Amino acid sequence: MISVIIPAYNEENRISSTLSDLILFIKENNLDMEVIVVNDGSTDKTVEVVSLFMDRLNLKVINIGRNRGKGYAVKQGVLNASGDMIIFFDADGATKIIEINNLINKITEGYDIVIGSREESGARIIKKQSPLRLFLKRPFNYFLRIIFGISDLKDTQCGFKGFKGNIARRIFSEVTTNGFAFDVEVLVIGLNMGYRVFQLPVIWENKKESSVNFVSIFVMMIDLLKIKYNSLMKKY
Repeated sequence: MISVIIPAYNEENRISSTLSDLILFIKENNLDMEVIVVNDGSTDKTVEVVSLFMDRLNLKVINIGRNRGKGYAVKQGVLNASGDMIIFFDADGATKIIEINNLINKITEGYDIVIGSREESGARIIKKQSPLRLFLKRPFNYFLRIIFGISDLKDTQCGFKGFKGNIARRIFSEVTTNGFAFDVEVLVIGLNMGYRVFQLPVIWENKKESSVNFVSIFVMMIDLLKIKYNSLMKKY
């Protein structure tokens, strides 16, 4: 079975389309799949919208009482997943659902972790991020290379990743970062444990601008330092 984790915070206007696309994809590919939506303290009607799909999907909802961050939400989903393969992606469906097939194929080939990449040759960007968002990525990526020296990973922040199930549960049991930098911690832990990572070029479309700004970039950099410290101290 495949487990799909969808973290959601105030996604009432977008998640319906994503779940509808997922239903069609499951039927077309005859997949055994559980879908776990993690409601990260939404204040809108996200839960009500998701509940409309209960009889059309093998679906469960995990409710987090208050907004804790994407990293926290994904971790709760992974640790409650029972699949032999675990995939997570964003509720807005920025990465096309069809990419799940390519991800499954790579894990079947023997890779332990597959990460979507908008920077790999073969990736196709239908709609780019705003100039401000692209500008903010530069200091983060530079800091990432300096601190971790993992320049081979071109796009750590694409919200589309998959794992062998037991490996996902092992990695996420060690994750401590609640915010957007959790993607980096996941990859650092995975690399430290010796797992094989494949960077999958994806079809991606910017659907909305997230809350990432100068302040959140600063917070992410602080989180990177914490991750580096934990790595040096061999905490994972």
